Amino acid sequence: MAACSLSTRNSARLRASASVAEGGFTLLETLIVVTIMGLTLGLLVGRGPVRSQTLEMRAAVNDVARGLRRARSNAIVTNNPSRLTMDLTQHNFRIDNGAPTALPAFLTIAMTAVSQETAGHQLAAIRFNSDGSATGGRIDLTDGQRRARVGVDWMTGRISVIQVP
Repeated sequence: MAACSLSTRNSARLRASASVAEGGFTLLETLIVVTIMGLTLGLLVGRGPVRSQTLEMRAAVNDVARGLRRARSNAIVTNNPSRLTMDLTQHNFRIDNGAPTALPAFLTIAMTAVSQETAGHQLAAIRFNSDGSATGGRIDLTDGQRRARVGVDWMTGRISVIQVP
């Protein structure tokens, strides 16, 4: 019986030492994982923010439409004409004498407006009257693959956005 109890004790010790060796990671494994995570993070941060030309174009179209709606609202509220002026060479627009809103440089901008609201080939404006009507016009934004048209109806001042195929 004594021999049996001795072998039981030894096997219990072996099982205890085996379970200690199985639990946890070695220092080398931990250092390798931390190094890989650091390199991955460095690549992502060094690349900068994720940008999509499609999303930037969509945002620019929305900015132009929002600016036109704001100019129309200003004209109605103040009972005075209000203009959205597009600077085609600087790639920006402004409402009346407000701060310019920049558009992405990769966009091609074309604008159709009445001749009284243009200044050469650089500036063109759409004027909204106090009754909500407008001089009318359209702004075409192209990024090389996609084209969008923001239009203003002269009679109602309604602003529409159309994705042109």
